[in-house]
Amino acid sequence: MQMKSLFLSSVAALVIFAAQEFANVRRFYRKSFSLGTAPAQNAGTAGQICLTNQIASGEPSVAISFDPPMNSTPTITTYNPSAANANWRDETSSSDVTVNLPSAAKSSAAFTIAAASTIANVGDLACVHYTADAGL
Repeated sequence: MQMKSLFLSSVAALVIFAAQEFANVRRFYRKSFSLGTAPAQNAGTAGQICLTNQIASGEPSVAISFDPPMNSTPTITTYNPSAANANWRDETSSSDVTVNLPSAAKSSAAFTIAAASTIANVGDLACVHYTADAGL
């Protein structure tokens, strides 16, 4: 019985340690990709950030918040989930829309990914992946 308690205590301590390490790393690096997926263009849709175009010929944007805040203002890299470029993917019309990362809308607590060109149709779904790297 004592050996079983020691084992369970060790496992619980390891889980707590891993959770704390993961939280510490998030102050320096974030990604929208699933935990086991390496960031890359055309790497699939799991974890992608999406928005619905609200107006005809709109240039929509989405704000991403960091909780906890990152160590410093990160370098943002975008990835197209369905093509070999760094643009938004308009999933509805199977086309790409240029990404805009306004520098004024970037801090250690949040950033904005915007469309630099218009999305023609109301209701189109546009998606993108990102990494945020605040260095060490």
